[in-house]
Amino acid sequence: MSISETRNEGLKYVEGEYTGFVDDDDFIDLNQYEKMYEFAKKDDIDLLEFGLERINENHKLKDFKNKKIIYKDENVSKINDGNIFRKLRNENWNKIYKTKIIKKNQIKFVPKLGGEDLNFNLKFYPYVKKFKRINANTYFYRRKSNKLYDPFKYYFGSNKLFFESLAEYYKKIKLNTKNPILCLELMIIGYQNLFWKNLLFQKEYLTNFFEALKKLNLDIEKIINKISEELKIFYFEIEKKFNRIKKIKKKKN
Repeated sequence: MSISETRNEGLKYVEGEYTGFVDDDDFIDLNQYEKMYEFAKKDDIDLLEFGLERINENHKLKDFKNKKIIYKDENVSKINDGNIFRKLRNENWNKIYKTKIIKKNQIKFVPKLGGEDLNFNLKFYPYVKKFKRINANTYFYRRKSNKLYDPFKYYFGSNKLFFESLAEYYKKIKLNTKNPILCLELMIIGYQNLFWKNLLFQKEYLTNFFEALKKLNLDIEKIINKISEELKIFYFEIEKKFNRIKKIKKKKN
């Protein structure tokens, strides 16, 4: 069973107000979820993100059991535009999510997908009205010297599925018609966050992204100037490269 299938199975049994995830090779501060729940519940937060500490693979929980962690409450951020999501980390395990949002909107992980964390987040973000970030490194992320997978194949081999599943979900919840600006912003954030800097202009990735974008039937010319400046600049960069690739292809044919 893949990590996505395992998480989906676990979500069937979640009954608490907030949901968090821990990868099987990592561990957390023993007070983490109690404290994060307090911070989230106080302001009725939809999404809360906290910090992490990277550790070597030979470290054990006992090495950090008595470590003093200062939990400092931060200000609530209200969502004004989609650009705020660009500043969040891609992972699931450094966040807690309001459970009723996941359940009500049938947000699930996609099996056999690399970047499943980011894909899940991009489906959750349209419902977020308030979030906060807690400046406390309470999650201990284990760095492995030998990975069990090829990151290129894992993250990027299924990029077509990544974008098509997003487009399918946004059409299902009608985000493309109810809030086309946010829809476009989240698709762009997905592209920007999924790929490493030197891979942003790869032909295959650009093609799969723009094909998925086409399925959303967005009037991009009409809404492009309404999205955040940073995302607009990035969109024009990848669009320019994609159009250049299309011209070269036409010449060859």
